Amino acid sequence: MSEYTKGPWFWENGVLCNKDYIVGGGSHSFSKANKSIIEAAPDLLEALEAVVRVADRDTVEFNMAHAAIAKAKGES
Repeated sequence: MSEYTKGPWFWENGVLCNKDYIVGGGSHSFSKANKSIIEAAPDLLEALEAVVRVADRDTVEFNMAHAAIAKAKGES
């Protein structure tokens, strides 16, 4: 799914931004792909945490999973 807008995202003066976009104000609308990924994010986090809990390994992929979980929780 490459249709959603890639990060990194950050907050600046109360609006969500990345290097190409500023998300804020009453006139902004999200694309269907962005709405889907934003809506799925909590479920994705929960699923990733469950996978790491039952099958954690010392691999690049699981290190990426740990980093993504920490980022999603604001711990990185």
